[in-house]
Amino acid sequence: MRGDSAGTVLVADDEAMLLNLVDNVLRQAGFQVVTATTSAEALEAFREDPDAIDTVLIDAGVSPSGAAGVLRPMLALASGVGVVVSSGASPSDELRELLADCGGRFLSKPFDPQTLISVVSAMGRSGTD
Repeated sequence: MRGDSAGTVLVADDEAMLLNLVDNVLRQAGFQVVTATTSAEALEAFREDPDAIDTVLIDAGVSPSGAAGVLRPMLALASGVGVVVSSGASPSDELRELLADCGGRFLSKPFDPQTLISVVSAMGRSGTD
């Protein structure tokens, strides 16, 4: 782990209330959090310092091209980043394949805070430190 932080999580969700809730839960659990409300913001934040992000938690609907369209360029920059995709709907075959390829996880909405913390903790690059 980095210092007293549980790691850094990039959270991308277009629902402001849910984004704020996830941000608060993860910060209280010791994570540093970077937030984005669009796929463009998420990509920009990730590109600024891909090695600083341990886990990407992205809502499947944050991008018109779906989560896979945002995750592919991120994974090209940092293949070891942890990936969690959340959605209230079942993942597409394309998304299932991408998650399998990168060792990512799917988190069904709604989820409780403990499940969120557990999944994010398990996925981060720093999760094995």
